[in-house]
Amino acid sequence: MPATPMNLKAGGGRPAIEIIVGNLHRARFDVSLFDASGSNPQTFGAGLNTDNIPDIFPLPGPTVSALDGTTIFWRTVISSPTGLPNETFSVTVRIIQDGKVMGSETRTGLVTDLPPEGFIRLHVS
Repeated sequence: MPATPMNLKAGGGRPAIEIIVGNLHRARFDVSLFDASGSNPQTFGAGLNTDNIPDIFPLPGPTVSALDGTTIFWRTVISSPTGLPNETFSVTVRIIQDGKVMGSETRTGLVTDLPPEGFIRLHVS
């Protein structure tokens, strides 16, 4: 799966990632950051989405510029409180900087599909 490119502003504030789970589903998720060489993953967000509180995690690193070329890996495991057949899920992942959405990606499918995941490649300019 290719990484989705997203741009950040070098002079902007600390960016964050937000995980949004739709369709009133519950989800367990984790988020990791790989360095520019694609190595040394660092988990910086994890949780269980069961409430109306936003799941937002600041990206790690000494500066915004240090995030250039890094890759975020996110994954979720969706569960349905009803277990109805052919039930669909929706997961949106957004990168936010200074209150502005810098980019997002959405995965949809059947709850019985493989758990949704994705890669986001960060570019700082």
